[in-house]
Amino acid sequence: MAEATKDLIWLAGLCKELGWKHSVPLLLGDNQGAIALTAKPGKHSKSKHIDNKYHMVRRNVELKLITTQHVGTDAMVADVMTKALGVVKFTQFRTAMKVLPLLGEDSQTAASTAAAPAAAAVRRNYLNYIYACEGQGQG
Repeated sequence: MAEATKDLIWLAGLCKELGWKHSVPLLLGDNQGAIALTAKPGKHSKSKHIDNKYHMVRRNVELKLITTQHVGTDAMVADVMTKALGVVKFTQFRTAMKVLPLLGEDSQTAASTAAAPAAAAVRRNYLNYIYACEGQGQG
């Protein structure tokens, strides 16, 4: 959560510099304990070991620079980056992130063009950037 918070704060600042309007970034997490610690500050009996990363996330929530929300593991789109998923779930999550496939539907045609993977990566990064700056993914 700490690294994602840093990224959200940076993207929000970039969008502000560019003059783009955006809502408060929403950080989704599938760990209810971590969400509870950021949403309800105070003493938690089992949280003595938590370091400054937690406090940074909590401070940003308190300052209303980000918001947090629990999402079930079956709907955690970020799992596409960290877990081996079946084709159906992978495709669903990839679509939710608005990432385009590296190869088009006609993989033979796309594969025959040497620049296709690089162009797809640029397209994917651009769409992810725009998607983040528009404050999408909050639903």
